[in-house]
Amino acid sequence: MQMTKQCPKCGATEDEKDFIGSFCIDCYISMNKPDLPAKIVIYRCKQCGAERFSAWGTPVEEAIAHALKSKVFGTPEITIEDDYVIARYDKIDMEFKIPLKIKETTCNTCSQKSSGYYEAIIQLRGKYAHDHAFAQKIIGQLERITFIPKVEELKEGLDIYVGNKQAVAIILTALGIKALTSNKIGGMKNGKNVYRTTFLVRG
Repeated sequence: MQMTKQCPKCGATEDEKDFIGSFCIDCYISMNKPDLPAKIVIYRCKQCGAERFSAWGTPVEEAIAHALKSKVFGTPEITIEDDYVIARYDKIDMEFKIPLKIKETTCNTCSQKSSGYYEAIIQLRGKYAHDHAFAQKIIGQLERITFIPKVEELKEGLDIYVGNKQAVAIILTALGIKALTSNKIGGMKNGKNVYRTTFLVRG
């Protein structure tokens, strides 16, 4: 005759509760409860609406799930509702509600944009010098991944100032546009020289 399993901690039987291993589910959870914070703070940019839990650009649900990962219960599924973050652990089919606070701030991109920060200049010369449709094509692609603090129309052509120089290289390559590049010291950051890159596009 098979004996009924009994929880060694509370005495409940498997007829009364579900079990995980040798313990009833309630005792198992009480002994292995995820180490959850008293509250979760999300920072929201008051200019563009971007949100950050750990780093700008990382989806907040993904970042919170990583922070609440349990060695016993695994990574939870995260849902944000009103003033709470709900973490559901599939292994135990339970959810935990954690108070949520939203703090307004300014993200790095908006801060740099408002200060006129830039890492690169695209110079359109020759047949592209005053081709605004061509310039808008480049700008439209760049604004998907970075920002444009300024566009200057000069006698010799258009200068497009860009927040991120890696973005320029990616977009010009994607559009099949060849450019001559040159670097120039644009200041210091953390004790190191910061170089700005000029991309000369001449038709």
